[in-house]
Amino acid sequence: MTSRTFPLLAAGLLAAGALGACANAVTVPPPQRTLLFRATVARQLAQQNQDIRYIVALDLSGNPDDGPKPYGPWPLEKPAVGWDLPFYVTDKTPGINLVYVSQPVEPGNVWTHMFVLNFVGGAPVFQQWEQVFKAGTRTRDRIEPRQNLSQGQDFRLINSGVPTSAPGTPAGPGSGPVDTIELTLVLNRFIPEDDLKNLKQLEANLVTAVRPPDAAINGDPTGWKLDQWFSANNTYFSLALNKDLPLERRDALDATPLYPQNIPPGITQDDVTFKAYASEYKEQ
Repeated sequence: MTSRTFPLLAAGLLAAGALGACANAVTVPPPQRTLLFRATVARQLAQQNQDIRYIVALDLSGNPDDGPKPYGPWPLEKPAVGWDLPFYVTDKTPGINLVYVSQPVEPGNVWTHMFVLNFVGGAPVFQQWEQVFKAGTRTRDRIEPRQNLSQGQDFRLINSGVPTSAPGTPAGPGSGPVDTIELTLVLNRFIPEDDLKNLKQLEANLVTAVRPPDAAINGDPTGWKLDQWFSANNTYFSLALNKDLPLERRDALDATPLYPQNIPPGITQDDVTFKAYASEYKEQ
C-alpha cells in the first residue's frame, strides 16, 4: 500500500462515518398539543330539537387583546356572509347591519374557529367553521364549514356530575342528564407548529342560537337569533396553554338572555344557558 493510499482511505472512512451519522439521525416530531374543553348548560342539552345551536368560538391568533364577541340580531337573508352566525364582524360598535357585507374586522372582535353543535333527528351534528380572510388583509371573504367532528374522538356529550333530583347527591358522568359538551381539540390540526409553539393562551366564548318561528322565508328557515351571551359587555375569556397548570374551571357564568320568547316549546331557558366551563392543556 503506497503512502498515497492512506489519505484516500482516511477520506473514505470519514465520508462513511458522516453518512452513517446522517442515517442514524432521528427527527423528533413536535408534541401533540391538545386542549380539553368542557362547556355545561344549566339543565340539559336540547337533543330532541333541531332549532337550537350550541356554539364555541375560539380566537387562535395569539393576540390577547382580541377575542370573539357576539352580537345580535343579524340578517335573515341567505347567502349574505354571516347570515346564520352569532359572532358579528363589523366596523361599527356594536354595529347591527340589516344586510351583512364583507368588510374590515372590527378591532378587538376576532374569532378564527367556531364549533357548532345542533341535533338532527336526535343525533348530534358538530361542525368546525372557519372565517377566511382575503389574501393579505383582515377583510373577511367568507365563512364556511370545514369538517364534521367525530363523536367519541373529537367530542363527547356527557353528564357533568352535578347534583340532580336528590339535593347534595352528585351524579356521575352518564348517570344524569346530558348537560355537557366535551371537546378534544388537537391544536396541531389548526395552527402551524411555528405559531403553535409560541401560543401561550387563546380566547374563547360560548353562545346559544335559536331559530325563531318567524325565521322561515318561503319555506327556507334561514334565520337564527342569539339567545344569550356572557356579561353585558360581551366579554370573552382566556384559556391558558400551559401543560404545567392544573385543570381550569369557572362555575358561575354571567349569562344574559336576549330572546327568551324565541325558545321553542318544551325547551327551558336553562337548556340554552351555559353556566360553566373547564379546560386543560396537554402535550404528549
